[in-house]
Amino acid sequence: MPASTWLVGQAAYVARFGHGEWTDLTDTDGSGQPDGDMVAAAVADTTADVSRYLRQAGYGALVGQAEGVPEDLRRRALDILRYLLHRNRPSDEVRERYRDAVAWFDALVAGDVVLYGADGQPLPRRVDEPNRAHRAVGNTRRMVYGADFLRRYG
Repeated sequence: MPASTWLVGQAAYVARFGHGEWTDLTDTDGSGQPDGDMVAAAVADTTADVSRYLRQAGYGALVGQAEGVPEDLRRRALDILRYLLHRNRPSDEVRERYRDAVAWFDALVAGDVVLYGADGQPLPRRVDEPNRAHRAVGNTRRMVYGADFLRRYG
């Protein structure tokens, strides 16, 4: 099974973090070959998590597209994949980059981060997507309500 999807995979990982790290993390039995099941699971988990964030943020149109994925998005997705591939032994740097990536995706969902296309223009968002989270900001704390809740009580 190839370790590649529309978002992250072996080629993107090796370009970002190097072939040596890829081999160290994926050759679990010392055969010189990646553990296909482990890699496929990590890639699938990363892709599912990022797809969920994109849909919630109103960028569902990007899900599954091989072309036009913003590099800042791919970079954060690779940080998540890297964390998952480290399994039980992530370094402090890997753990921190993972936390930063999750915080960035949370900010994307909250509307505090905008994705830009290759032309430098903001990518269109759909604010009416079913999983879109909306923010209600009070004086001292932030509460997040789903679109269905807001329609019922808005």
